[in-house]
Amino acid sequence: MKIFLSFTELGSATADVLFDECGIELQDNLLGTAADGANVIMVANNSLSSRLKEMVHGLFIVKCICHSFHLCASKARQKLHSFVEQLTHNIYSYFSYSPKRISTLGEVQECVGTEPHKTRWLSFLPVVKRMLEQYQALILFFQDGSLSEGIPAAQYILTALRDPTYKLLSSVFKCLFCHTSKI
Repeated sequence: MKIFLSFTELGSATADVLFDECGIELQDNLLGTAADGANVIMVANNSLSSRLKEMVHGLFIVKCICHSFHLCASKARQKLHSFVEQLTHNIYSYFSYSPKRISTLGEVQECVGTEPHKTRWLSFLPVVKRMLEQYQALILFFQDGSLSEGIPAAQYILTALRDPTYKLLSSVFKCLFCHTSKI
C-alpha cells in the first residue's frame, strides 16, 4: 500500500535534517522510496538514501525516472538544436525580403495541398513544426530554385531537405522539445 506521509517545512535541507525528519519506524514500514536526483538525497555517501539503506535492509530506491528522462532529453535537444536551427535559419534567409519567392512558395503549397501560412520566425518550436508540416512543399520549391534559377543557396537547402537525417532530427527535436517543456 502506498501512503503519503506529509509535507514538512525544513529550515535546511541537509542529509541529517532530512533523515531526522523522516519520523517513521524505518525498519518496519519502509520498503522503497523515490526522489529526484538532488545530491543531498541520492549521492552514494552522506545522503538521505545512503542513510536509509543503512537502516533498512533491501531498501528499493528509485531515482526519479521523469527527472532522468528530462535530463537526457534536454541534453539531446541541445545537440540537435544546432543542426535544425541552421537549416531553419537558411530557409528564413532565403525567403526574407523576397515577395517573389514567398509568392512562388504559396503556389507550390497550393499544388501539394498544403495550407499556406505566414511563419513567425521568433519562436523556434513553431518554426520546426511548420517546416515539418510544409516539408514536401519546401522540397518542391527548392528543387525549382536550384534547377531553374541555379541559386547556390537553394541547392544547399535542397540538399539538406533531401537528407533524411535533417527531417529525422527535426522530428526528434520537435518531440524532445514538446516533452521537455511539459516536465
